Amino acid sequence: MVEAVDTAPLRAHVRLLGDILGNIIKKNAGEALFNRVEQIRVQSKEAQDSDTWEALDQLLASLDDHEVLVIARAFSQFLNLANIADQQHTMSVRTESHFSASSVLERTLRVLQTEPKTDTFRKRLPIFTSTWCSPRTRRRSLAAHSFTSTVR
Repeated sequence: MVEAVDTAPLRAHVRLLGDILGNIIKKNAGEALFNRVEQIRVQSKEAQDSDTWEALDQLLASLDDHEVLVIARAFSQFLNLANIADQQHTMSVRTESHFSASSVLERTLRVLQTEPKTDTFRKRLPIFTSTWCSPRTRRRSLAAHSFTSTVR
């Protein structure tokens, strides 16, 4: 069974970073371009929800070259900020039990021991090894070992 992870803090961080980026766009590129970015964002969500893309296609086709460049940069920066927020969220103390290598390995091994999917999968069980390089640096490596001789 997969445990639910509270993503409310992640959503709040992404929303905050998006608001800050929006303010920067307004200040540097102007209110009109910010409104175009918001229009594209809203239209993209609607198109995905309804699976109708014509209105979004028309909106994007109406952009001039300068708008395309600035809007592409805006969305690119938003995705970078969202990825940073996601990394921070998954590495935070509150979510370590869900995402750390040791907890993922423990859950995976528990499932494999109780419900092996195929004989081949059991024969080639990946083993995660964690070694300490220094007190502050931890290196993880994945080594796949064949257990064909021990499983038979």
